[in-house]
Amino acid sequence: MIHYILADLKRITRRIPVLVCTVLIIAMLVSLFLSSYYTQDWNSIDFGRILQLFLNYAPIFVGLFVFISVFSDDFKAKTMQMAIGTGCSRKAVVLAKFLELCAVTVIVLLILGVVTVIMGFVLDARLIASQYLDFLKAFLEAGTNIIGFSSISMILAFFTQSAGGATLFYLALSTGILRQLFDLLFHLKYIEGLHLDQMQFNALSEKAFARLANDVFDVRSFLGIAVIIVGAVLITMFVFRKRELEF
Repeated sequence: MIHYILADLKRITRRIPVLVCTVLIIAMLVSLFLSSYYTQDWNSIDFGRILQLFLNYAPIFVGLFVFISVFSDDFKAKTMQMAIGTGCSRKAVVLAKFLELCAVTVIVLLILGVVTVIMGFVLDARLIASQYLDFLKAFLEAGTNIIGFSSISMILAFFTQSAGGATLFYLALSTGILRQLFDLLFHLKYIEGLHLDQMQFNALSEKAFARLANDVFDVRSFLGIAVIIVGAVLITMFVFRKRELEF
């Protein structure tokens, strides 16, 4: 499984479209900093506001980029079938793809974190230690959301053995469209009392990181996040176990 993961990561990081998209995402962050720097009075508060705005939308465009990078070519090239044919179990393949999602997410956010620190010095934002800690929490929230939405979308990806529908499903999750639909369902008269709306991944993430921003670690919310992610991976394993491989 380790060799499968390393081979996949090597393939992903060497693809021209992936490199181009990474550069575009970096350029987007840099341009946001520069546009604010040259159009208004500049201080560390403005710097933090721009970064928070970028990270609020990161689960949509950065997460979509990560999800497509990990799954799109894999299904087209049939690398999973090759891995299974050489003795890798289906559970191992699912776990490998999940770990790849986590690895690519961390790599991209680390790069953006380094760019943020560099821009802070270049633009003389005069950041203090507490602000760097706030930035770290914001990056952690973005990464958690990307991994959470991706793990849920993996179920559809492995069920259909295609990235197309799963990509649209990820987009619906990350933009909050599905949350709004479920909110309508969960607020029906006979369901509202169960408070199921508070158990959605988006709601748990918002609550967990809102409290973390105030230096409070909400164990129940973070535990709920972990349960959803692990549960999604286990469901994916179960779904993929019964599917016939498409060659």
